[in-house]
Amino acid sequence: MRTVRHPLIVISKIALFISVMALAGACQNPNAARTDQGLGRGAPENTVDVRYVPPGTPTPEPLADYGLVRVDATQLRRFADNPLRYDRTLIAGIAAQSISQMNGIRYASIIATDETVFVGLEPSGDVDAAKLIARVKQAVESAVPGFYRVYATTDRSLIQRAVALTETAPDDLDRRLSDLLSIAP
Repeated sequence: MRTVRHPLIVISKIALFISVMALAGACQNPNAARTDQGLGRGAPENTVDVRYVPPGTPTPEPLADYGLVRVDATQLRRFADNPLRYDRTLIAGIAAQSISQMNGIRYASIIATDETVFVGLEPSGDVDAAKLIARVKQAVESAVPGFYRVYATTDRSLIQRAVALTETAPDDLDRRLSDLLSIAP
């Protein structure tokens, strides 16, 4: 015996399929590969925005499995004129994530500039500070881009001075932090 389906069921299934396909197409970010538009707030032209999404925060769109940038010769010349910059909050978050599973850390203050990642540590319990600093430095160095200098310390005074720089000298933080670390023991 042959079953006859009601035409409204067939039409509703087709409409549902078309809606799902349209929604899937709308969810794709059409600007993902465009480098001539800044994607972040206040991002200068020709920069690629790298976002930091704190753990536990739902992402507004799925993260890509790969990155692809296609540029012509004019765009390449514009890239050459603009320095490569990373989102400093993202770098600090990556550093924090790289040490998040380590035992012996009660508190960490992480400052990321264009050149340096500073990690101020407050050890917990009976932890060998020198070994902790070495482990933290190695973990952060393996997580952030290779051109970053990573500095880790348990010196409370130095940590307080470094954190104070973020409030008093945010525009000149790279130089002032480098100066501070060069005179540190």
